[in-house]
Amino acid sequence: MYGARKSNNCDITRRPKKQINQNYLYINTGYAYDEQVIQALTETFIRHDAKTRFKVSVVKKKGETCGYAYVWIESKNVFARLTGVDMDGNKKVKLIPDPTWYKPRIPVEEALAKFEQEDIYDPDSWGDCAEHESDLDDIRESYNPRMMEVSINADYKLPKYEYHEEQEKHINFAYIDDHPEHGAFVVGTAHIPKKKIEIQQHVIFCNRVPSWITMAQLKNLFSPYADDSHSLHKKKVNKRITTDTYPFIAINTPSSRNFRGRG
Repeated sequence: MYGARKSNNCDITRRPKKQINQNYLYINTGYAYDEQVIQALTETFIRHDAKTRFKVSVVKKKGETCGYAYVWIESKNVFARLTGVDMDGNKKVKLIPDPTWYKPRIPVEEALAKFEQEDIYDPDSWGDCAEHESDLDDIRESYNPRMMEVSINADYKLPKYEYHEEQEKHINFAYIDDHPEHGAFVVGTAHIPKKKIEIQQHVIFCNRVPSWITMAQLKNLFSPYADDSHSLHKKKVNKRITTDTYPFIAINTPSSRNFRGRG
């Protein structure tokens, strides 16, 4: 989502290098909570009389927000109006300073030294060391002013959100510059990663599922996200051919280990 750090502010129309999923948004959320993202989207849809179902997933690590969210949008027309990406995948963008970036309060050397002192990890563990180095890289990256691409012709703009008391504590502790009283959302597009050939694209394998959760419940939960949840397709269960709609659900039981999705 971030572009190169350039001063060039000219408009560009282009097809994205990566394939876009026109049902998923990538939103830079800053310190926003889940409910603040939901409220901003709801207010936007009401203001424009837009009708669509949506689901918000704010990404978190160790209970703290990572500053971005993925949002599933049922209507591709609403997706286009939020992102400025047309149905062919083309978009007109420009590079702007990321409004969610602020200058950290303490020097980078002090921040790194403080983290080194407080972080507890096993130096003999490859996994711990890799995570430790990744966290150090994240600290260094947070000191680089960010530029980002935004769509010029997006019709829908999300409103800003007011910081709660807990959010203001994070901001006052982290940043030396005067910060705004409201947080901002930056809406972008989510990209589809390259698929592995061996992956069964319409099958959901579920591990460690409690006995009181049924396949029917899981199917009802995930059906809205399937490309086609109405047509019947063949599948093999326990060496028998049956038909079902996407997505196929396989719970980790002896019978599910013999499951082979088709289609």
